[in-house]
Amino acid sequence: MMNEADRKLLSDVQTHGWHCVHVRADQEGPGYSFSVGLYRTHGHPELLIMGLEPDIAHTILGLAVEQIKQGHVYRDGVYDNTLLDEKDCLLRNIPAEVHRKYLGYCVWFYKDRPEGFEALQVLWPDNQGKFPGQEGFEMDAMQPALK
Repeated sequence: MMNEADRKLLSDVQTHGWHCVHVRADQEGPGYSFSVGLYRTHGHPELLIMGLEPDIAHTILGLAVEQIKQGHVYRDGVYDNTLLDEKDCLLRNIPAEVHRKYLGYCVWFYKDRPEGFEALQVLWPDNQGKFPGQEGFEMDAMQPALK
């Protein structure tokens, strides 16, 4: 049985090609936002970004969607400067084993696809220009790399 949030998601994907989901921070981890629909409408991995306020994350994901519509492709392991005022972001694959934990709405949306979907985490640098997993990275609690 679908609720209003489910109907809104489906409507947004049909109308805009994607929907943005925001998850609040809690005792288990930081807040994060992710796309739903990109894999179906554009053949592009879904995107997730952690540790930012929902309005900022939504703006970044919206910018990514506009770039994707123009043919830009975000790839695992690639540094990309199209999202943060010329600062590099690092894109990392989100393993299928953690999709249910972090991307539950995507799992629901793609339930008709036995092969599942692909997703990338958009990692942003700390004040020293370091990324999660790099020695000296200052924001592990705010932006853990999903593995």
